[in-house]
Amino acid sequence: MSTDNTERIVLDLVATINELQKLYENNTLSRASVGMLLAQLYSTSNTLQDDVLNEQISEEAQSELIARLKTELDEEREKNRQLSKELGEQLVAIERTKYEYFEQLSKVKVGQDWSLLETNSKQFFATALYLVQTTTSNKLDYSFAVIEFGKVMECELDQKIYSPFINSIKTKYSADKMALTKTINKILSGKDRKFVPLGLMFSALNKPRIIQDDYYNRLQTYLNSKGWNTILLTNPLFYQGGYEYTEYFRNAAAHSEALTITDAIECGDETVAYLKTLLAACPK
Repeated sequence: MSTDNTERIVLDLVATINELQKLYENNTLSRASVGMLLAQLYSTSNTLQDDVLNEQISEEAQSELIARLKTELDEEREKNRQLSKELGEQLVAIERTKYEYFEQLSKVKVGQDWSLLETNSKQFFATALYLVQTTTSNKLDYSFAVIEFGKVMECELDQKIYSPFINSIKTKYSADKMALTKTINKILSGKDRKFVPLGLMFSALNKPRIIQDDYYNRLQTYLNSKGWNTILLTNPLFYQGGYEYTEYFRNAAAHSEALTITDAIECGDETVAYLKTLLAACPK
């Protein structure tokens, strides 16, 4: 066998060894698998070099050996890829199961009115419970969970009362742009907002009782026409407590205050209480 052929074969083996070492260092394959392949390759390399020197192995046989080792390496790499894929799928399934658990827990806490909630509200509530019960630490700021609870109330009041009301007056006053603008701006505190602030949504429900104002009376008239139980909605425990809920929880969480896990749990309990009042007043 020529010296050139011998040198090329040895270089091919060295290149394969280097490739395996890189995979080992980068943790692309398991340490045990790569270690085993390296040991096997080094052993084969030593035997091969002895045989080459003794001219006892053909060039074809050497090429076949290198090809087989590379095939085994590719098979090991594919096994690890499949394992990683399976682990990823299992993690996704675990996360899905965890969300479903907290969704079921949310149904229990809200009770029979759960089905009346908006789809987004259900997601917000389940997310808030998940955050509270899986991140128990006295060192965390639990504003992230309180914000989710607050979004439940914002969504319910907006979707059940204020968005339908604003749509109705847009139709009613379509020919009177001034009346339309004044009514909307009055309810929205004189600003062009995409969403009505939570505190204003609570307080506006009681305004017709304490302020002789045509704009707020239009809201009250609309609620009566749709069958809302305005006695419940204008109960001080609801509108005044709701305003305090907004200041103490929702606004505190959105600004510079740090809230504890106790605050978050209390916020969740109060959210359920206000939801029950709101949904009890819903047209049946």
